[in-house]
Amino acid sequence: MDIADQLRGYYNCQLTVRRTWFPLFFWLLDTTLVNCFKLYCKATDQKVASKEFRLDLAWDLINSTVEDVGKRITRSDLSNTKDTYLSLSKKFQDIYITETYNLPATRLIPGGHLMEWRETRKSCVYCRYLSKQGKIEIDHKNPPQTQLWCIKCNVPLCCSKARPNCFQDYHTKT
Repeated sequence: MDIADQLRGYYNCQLTVRRTWFPLFFWLLDTTLVNCFKLYCKATDQKVASKEFRLDLAWDLINSTVEDVGKRITRSDLSNTKDTYLSLSKKFQDIYITETYNLPATRLIPGGHLMEWRETRKSCVYCRYLSKQGKIEIDHKNPPQTQLWCIKCNVPLCCSKARPNCFQDYHTKT
C-alpha cells in the first residue's frame, strides 16, 4: 500500500476544488493510472518511468480522438448507442449563425467533401454566413433552401446556376 501511495504521490492529478466528489474522482484517476502503469510494466517486462508512461498514454488518447474526428458516423453506428434519438436530433439541427460566427476549420481539410441529396430542405449555411458578414443580401425570413449536403461537414450548401457555387466556395475560401 505504501508503494502505491508513493507512486500516486509523484504525479497526482489532485486539484483544489469546492465540490465534495472531485477529490474522490481524482484519487480514483490517480489509482487507475498507477495500476495501469504497474500492469504495463509487468506485461511488457520493460522498465519505463511513470512520467513517460503517463505522457505516452495522454498522447495515445489525443491521437485516437483526432483519428476519430474524421470518421463519418452512419445511422448503423448510432443504433448501437443508447442515445440514438439525441444523436440523430443533434445531427440534423440548424447551425445558428451570428455576426461573430466563424466557419469551422475542418471544412478546409481535403478529401471526403462530397455532395449528398437528402429529403430534408435546409437553408444554405454559406449564404447565411455571407449575409451576416454583409457580403450578399438574402431574405432572412426565407433564405435559400437546398437539399444538397456536404457528407463530411454535415452542412447544407447550395449549388445552382441562380446562386453562386456555395459548395465550392465554402470548402476553398478562407
